Amino acid sequence: LGFRGDLFYYLTPAELWPRFQVMGNVLTFQFHPWLLAGMGLGLALLLWRDRKLALLLGGTVALHTFITATYRAPQTVEYMLPAYVPLVIMLGYGIGQVAGNPKLPGKWASKHIGLVGGALMLVTAVYQGWQHYPSFVTLHQDTSTNDYAQSVLRQAPPDSIILADWHWATPLWYLQEVERQRPDVAVQFVFPEGESYAANWAARIGEELADGRSVIATHFDENAYATLPASEPLGDAFLFRQQPRTTLPDGYTPLNLTLNDEIQLLGYQLEKAKIEIAQEATISIAWEPISNLQSPIPLFAHLIGYDGQLYAQDDLQVQPQPGITLTQFRLTPRPGAAPGDFAIMLGTPGAVDNRMAITNLAVTAMSRLPVTQNRVYRTLPDGRRLAGYDWDNTLNGRPRLYLHWQTEQGFQTEVRDDINPDGFTLSPYFGPWGITRKNQQLTVNHQQFYVPLGQGIVWTGQPLAPSP
Repeated sequence: LGFRGDLFYYLTPAELWPRFQVMGNVLTFQFHPWLLAGMGLGLALLLWRDRKLALLLGGTVALHTFITATYRAPQTVEYMLPAYVPLVIMLGYGIGQVAGNPKLPGKWASKHIGLVGGALMLVTAVYQGWQHYPSFVTLHQDTSTNDYAQSVLRQAPPDSIILADWHWATPLWYLQEVERQRPDVAVQFVFPEGESYAANWAARIGEELADGRSVIATHFDENAYATLPASEPLGDAFLFRQQPRTTLPDGYTPLNLTLNDEIQLLGYQLEKAKIEIAQEATISIAWEPISNLQSPIPLFAHLIGYDGQLYAQDDLQVQPQPGITLTQFRLTPRPGAAPGDFAIMLGTPGAVDNRMAITNLAVTAMSRLPVTQNRVYRTLPDGRRLAGYDWDNTLNGRPRLYLHWQTEQGFQTEVRDDINPDGFTLSPYFGPWGITRKNQQLTVNHQQFYVPLGQGIVWTGQPLAPSP
């Protein structure tokens, strides 16, 4: 019953057409255009030879696509998976008919053309697999889901309850049911009920706290949780305790520092000691107010490079809690950062520099080429290879150029601001057979946008609003 309002949610014309456009985007994201053309050919041949089977397969795809398009959920790509089965059957049928049957209508249809078409589909499928293989390897090596679930279960207070979103409830159940971890902890999925999902969460957390249990939530909504007791970070989850914290959590490095005569810093936990450029680092700080402060305190965390420049920051308003307060900061080294050791500094806003160093963070080059709209292959005499470049015109009249370099350590991005209107020219590079060639001028593309958002996500769309 919790999902009854999500099925056929987008049915008005104003909503349905954009949703169908999303479905088209999903298909082109999943399949190469040549493969989609092969599927269309297979459906056409099925309509000619076996109309009932064509209606079955085509109708299955159309019906499932319609249900997915009108369903209110963010996992659109995942919900389309069943539709790919009949699509691949249509592709296989089309290849088999064209390649194995020379008696097709029209004089141009021949066995050789059929074999060439089949080979084209095969090469396209192999090419698409090769293009996506690095992503497959990355996903195969990724353990973030297991790490999250293990961390939450391991740190959960005895006999507590974990209220989880569906995508976190299932791995938590796996660890409990299959690996027999923490049977004393209850894991419950929070069903969407009523009009406000956030209100559902707030109500469930309040109910469990009233029953005397510590509650861990994998979902957070600042406005809905305003009336609840303050939570503390538990990895990427949120712990609502029954009693104030009086000791440092396990795994924290002790500190004894005073910040601006307001805060006593007791310890910290750095989730990862080494990250790649553009990936997120998480640091949790344990502290107590020196005086009996009741109002929120502004705090910030800065990531400072060896050149003294600021490469990431996180600004928060934190409310002191009874006992020890835990506050979590998230820092993402921006493009333009070079590999090396960076200082994590904590401070409070003011007229003077009142930051103090907490620890160091090792930042390495990116293991994969970042998203780029202009792929190139230009090796410079110093050993660097330009792998791509992008223009950003977010600031009117101040074009920014992102140069993506491949080095021996990996990939890193160089950022150049206020480019001359005539463009930008790199030094000569090695062409075929090692012959030095002059680099062509990179002319400013005033139509491109490139806004890195961290975690490998880049916005490259048009302006959100027309310029005045």
